[in-house]
Amino acid sequence: HSIEMHLPYILHVMGATSFELVPILVGALDEAAEARYGALLAPHLLCAENLWVVSSDFCHWGRRFRYTRYDAAEGAICQSIEALDR
Repeated sequence: HSIEMHLPYILHVMGATSFELVPILVGALDEAAEARYGALLAPHLLCAENLWVVSSDFCHWGRRFRYTRYDAAEGAICQSIEALDR
């Protein structure tokens, strides 16, 4: 998701606290790249002063994205999508 989708949440959580925002955009990675990101970010992940907001782009549903899975047995489309997480 775009950062503008997360900013209201981040601003709510941070309130009046001053903070720096460091957006990181990552696409598909191979294992070597995953290891490099892990090594780079590990010290920051361990710091309790850091807030991490992580998002996966899972909302591209529809014919134009070639993904239209729907299980009518689950009920409404929103329930079918939620069932994918179970």
